[in-house]
Amino acid sequence: MKVLTYNARGLLRDAEGAAHVDGDRWRFVDVLAERIAAERPHIVLLQEICGTQVDELAHLLGERHPMTVATVADDGAQRNCPAPRTAAADQGHRGYGKAILTVGPAVPMVPPDTGARFGTGCVRWSGQPGLKACVVHTSAEEAPGVGRAFAAWHAALPGPLILGGDFNAVPTDREMDLLYSDRVPSGLEPDTGSGFLYEADMCADPDCRTLARGGEGTLARSQQPDAKFDYLFADHDHFAPRASANAEDTDGDCAGRACSDHRMLWGEFHLERTGPAGELPIVADGRISGYVRRVDPEAGTLTFDPAQVFTGAEAIARACAEDGVDPVTEWCHDYYVRNRGREDLVLPLAPDATARLYFTPGVTCAQEPCTVPLTRAAAVAAERSAGDLPGLLSHLVIRGGQVATIEHIYTP
Repeated sequence: MKVLTYNARGLLRDAEGAAHVDGDRWRFVDVLAERIAAERPHIVLLQEICGTQVDELAHLLGERHPMTVATVADDGAQRNCPAPRTAAADQGHRGYGKAILTVGPAVPMVPPDTGARFGTGCVRWSGQPGLKACVVHTSAEEAPGVGRAFAAWHAALPGPLILGGDFNAVPTDREMDLLYSDRVPSGLEPDTGSGFLYEADMCADPDCRTLARGGEGTLARSQQPDAKFDYLFADHDHFAPRASANAEDTDGDCAGRACSDHRMLWGEFHLERTGPAGELPIVADGRISGYVRRVDPEAGTLTFDPAQVFTGAEAIARACAEDGVDPVTEWCHDYYVRNRGREDLVLPLAPDATARLYFTPGVTCAQEPCTVPLTRAAAVAAERSAGDLPGLLSHLVIRGGQVATIEHIYTP
């Protein structure tokens, strides 16, 4: 399986550290399309790219190497993203963040909650049974949370996993220990990680009997030391340890300048075991949070926008310290919802699904929240989703890959 990860720096092309980067916001898309058409990867993982640029990329690939825009994970509204360049391109994606393109169809999944400031994009790819592909853009400090969250998510949804992106950490950072497989020596004390992932290009000898953290540098910033910040991982349960990688520099490829301050990282993995038979659920069992936007009892579906919900001291820390929200109103001290961008995912409803809502007009019970019919929950979700409203803030209890319970979150 051939995979590309690339931090394209699609927007901040004239900021600090990018003096050597071409300032045009479309030329790198042209170069990227040429390289993808030539290399013909199965999966492409992109970071720091606008939705309009992703749509243009898919259009340029056309019949040369057709790829589906499987998901765009929005890191938040960006007013400076360029308008669509050509009317012929699909114009369905907006925002700025991460994207996954695949050969053939893929279904967006509810990703694990890593606790990181910026979201994660995950899809179930049709090219291999049960294969999950995910993209992240995170920091060294957040890497342990990413490792823990993906380990639990992978255990709940068994099957091959490809994970790639920009981690802003070097391979020997201790923060990467929860990602690297315990079969890969770290060269530090203790000498191994405790994660479950192989990295592309970690064979230290021709027979791949010795594994090591390392790889070519992928960060190429003006007047700064080179470093490896970008990674392609595959789980050690389904993939062979031997995997090749190549960091491709684009210096000079965009009108005589670099196309990004990162290199393209190409990797090839060898799948040894397929996933379980049957269709993999798009959501893991457990409890997830976000906005219920639509409930359709007849179709047996629920449309959901995942979000992070924090309360109390954690709400203050996340909102004020991490996201720069000025706590001038009482809500900052009670709860905080982090939702970088809307992503409506359609989840299956269990046949016996229930809904528990607070203070629903026309519904009374001995103690709130009241259990209400799904038809009533559907009406409330429709009201809370009208116009620009985000939806009914809720926890969802997932069992067997289906929504078993809708638990309304009451926000005073």
